[in-house]
Amino acid sequence: MVVAEDNQQETVITQIVSSSSACVPRSNYKRIATRNRLRFGGACFLTVAEAPYNGAMHFPVTRLRRLRRTEAMRSLVRETYLQPSQLIYPLFLCPGEGVRKPIGSMPGVFNLSIDEAVKEAAACARLGIGGLLLFGLPEAKDASGSGAYADDGIVQRGLRALKADAALKSLVMIADTCLCEYTSHGHCGPLAGEGADCTVDNDATLPLLAKTAVSQAQAGADIVAPSDMMDGRVGAIREALDEAGFAETPILSYAAKFASAFYGPFREGRRFHTADGRPSRLPDGLGESARSDARD
Repeated sequence: MVVAEDNQQETVITQIVSSSSACVPRSNYKRIATRNRLRFGGACFLTVAEAPYNGAMHFPVTRLRRLRRTEAMRSLVRETYLQPSQLIYPLFLCPGEGVRKPIGSMPGVFNLSIDEAVKEAAACARLGIGGLLLFGLPEAKDASGSGAYADDGIVQRGLRALKADAALKSLVMIADTCLCEYTSHGHCGPLAGEGADCTVDNDATLPLLAKTAVSQAQAGADIVAPSDMMDGRVGAIREALDEAGFAETPILSYAAKFASAFYGPFREGRRFHTADGRPSRLPDGLGESARSDARD
């Protein structure tokens, strides 16, 4: 065990597991990353990944495999875990009762009526899954996608039914916030122009998305998740939620969505119109996606 004390900050930094028997000089702790620190009172415990590198500690003094000998040892120093509580399960809600229609491109996934969705959610809760992401298939569509923000919309009704079941309290309810499955043309907002000049009216879409998010929060959504790719929608949604009294409701943004065939199964699950969504999606490339992430 290695201990380094900083008298000025009165902070004790402890390396709980060391792969070397040598003491690490205190000076090597000056620029330790804070990403994986675990703080308890005035003490700061570091994971092995953050232990400072000392060039003098080489093989055979340093043997990294010391920390891999047993499952207990590996478990102690493991940084990444994948558990059911970290997963989100999609539910595609549709009108009717007793409806459980298979989605051909996603085996084992269904379009579900609300009563069937409650049963599916109960199974998810028993498995320890962390949350549900709700998509809606409305009974009718129009040019502005009004079903997305209707008080009796399919997602709003689904949220209320799921929230009413005490057995589902362990599940985080996330609502997909978009207009594309509710518009008659299949785009993510109202259109402007005609023919080859027709495009989604970005700025006219923002208040509709904000209205949708507020409606979903009122129905019980723990998180709203805009998937539309309109510029400025996160700010518009945040402002609307705050004004409506939902300052604590988080926004999960689908920021870096690429123009990809991988969306095919979801388009089928949501019964999309054949609208071309590429003008709203990212071209291949890391730089543009990073800009979208940073903007959100």
